[in-house]
Amino acid sequence: AVQGHARQILMAAEKFKRMHDQLMESARILSGDIEVTKKVFSIADLIKAAAREALRVGGKSTDLKLADRTGNTEITGDYELLLTALRNLIENAFAHGQAPIHVTGQRTANGRVAIRVSDAGKGMDQTSFALAIEAFKQGKNALQRTEDGLGLGLATAAGSMKAVGGEIHLVNDEDVGFGIEMEFPLEMN
Repeated sequence: AVQGHARQILMAAEKFKRMHDQLMESARILSGDIEVTKKVFSIADLIKAAAREALRVGGKSTDLKLADRTGNTEITGDYELLLTALRNLIENAFAHGQAPIHVTGQRTANGRVAIRVSDAGKGMDQTSFALAIEAFKQGKNALQRTEDGLGLGLATAAGSMKAVGGEIHLVNDEDVGFGIEMEFPLEMN
């Protein structure tokens, strides 16, 4: 019985630490008081690293499908901000979506990079999405707090994208189910 209680306390402490870390990270990003740093890295490496970090929090690797269709594209940008945004999108898909979860990187027609995180869930409408990218909101259920989490994942992703000259947007179509796409330049100013 003592081991069971100790395990519950440990799990609660780990959850509290994750929430604390997410809150501190979000506060830094959402305050706009961040310095964008540049380094060269591949989209494939970014996708793999974000998936690894998201899997540590929850989800099954068998539910996750990764694809880099950028042709081994390297970009010059803020690796940490992009990693934070993508990790948050994948974690949200694990927490609120439905398997399988696809993470796909591709070049856009306008010379930018887009990484889409999609799942088989029903998703949300544009109104709910607009609420969900605000800190401490969770779409239409923002006041009811029916979901786990702090309501910071999408807000942090949107803040990260804004800092690097990118954006996130909702993608709902019959081919992907529900998806969120982050789009950003190949070289950040």
